[in-house]
Amino acid sequence: MASASLNRSLEYISKNKDRFLQDFRTLLKQPSVSAQKIGIEDCARIVKKQMEMAGVKTKILPVKNGNPVVYGEAKSKSSSKTLLIYGHYDVQPPEPLEKWVSGPFDAKMQGRKIVSRGAADSKNNVTSFIKATESFLKATGDVPLNLKFIVEGEEEIGSPHLPGFVEENAERLKADSVVCYDGDFDETGRAKISLGVKGLLYVELRCKKAREDLHSSYAPLAENPAWRLVWAMSTIKGPDDKILVKGWYDDVERFSPAQSRLLEKVPFRGQNLLKEWGLKSFLKAKSNREALRRYMTEPTCTICGFKAGYIGEGSRDHRRR
Repeated sequence: MASASLNRSLEYISKNKDRFLQDFRTLLKQPSVSAQKIGIEDCARIVKKQMEMAGVKTKILPVKNGNPVVYGEAKSKSSSKTLLIYGHYDVQPPEPLEKWVSGPFDAKMQGRKIVSRGAADSKNNVTSFIKATESFLKATGDVPLNLKFIVEGEEEIGSPHLPGFVEENAERLKADSVVCYDGDFDETGRAKISLGVKGLLYVELRCKKAREDLHSSYAPLAENPAWRLVWAMSTIKGPDDKILVKGWYDDVERFSPAQSRLLEKVPFRGQNLLKEWGLKSFLKAKSNREALRRYMTEPTCTICGFKAGYIGEGSRDHRRR
């Protein structure tokens, strides 16, 4: 598209930036916690409304046993190419709430920043592509190429229903290319472009024995489910950080020489991460370059949460069920 059209679009953005900011905050104020099934449908409706106001033909597509997908299209008069844009409207749970300087869904301004769950992952990106499309359509009457939008509500729980949705809607989603605006910045502040992913497997182990909580004095008589879980997890990963599950490393794809050369060019300032995390050193990495290599190439297996017995304030002499 000619630079004149781009300039008109940028001028439109400049004139409407205050409204864009308010629309963004409206989206942020709507909770949409997929893990807790909070506010999902309401948030999908807000996304749909904002896309329609931008001039995008939009509909909410139901997903069997899952959260709805907001789908939209903007036709180009000047190009036959089609770009599919992916985003998600769901967010992570906001806990621990006491760590927030303001409510996680208040979307309050702190100087030039907005403090809110979803402000950086990923309602900002959803808003960006909606407003970019609006700016082209309203300022020039056209978009540079055909646009298709898919905004899902389960990314933060691993997108369990997205593969099935894509398969069922393969014809609708056909495109020449796909872009995902769900990236972030590295520790130096540079925008990251990912060339691959590791995948995700989430497993929840549960163990229950006694019908009711037992006093800790009964430990010699009643089996403790918490210990059973501890022993089970000790068979998954060893003290040397090696994953013990048979076959876990069998299908790991090693970096090609070309990929390894690219990796060498990536600036990595590990000290910035260590400072942010409050750590003195990386696990099993003696240098920044080794830390980057481990991060980029090795499979993972980690404990994301563990709950057993009484976890409130104070103490309670009881057994875990």
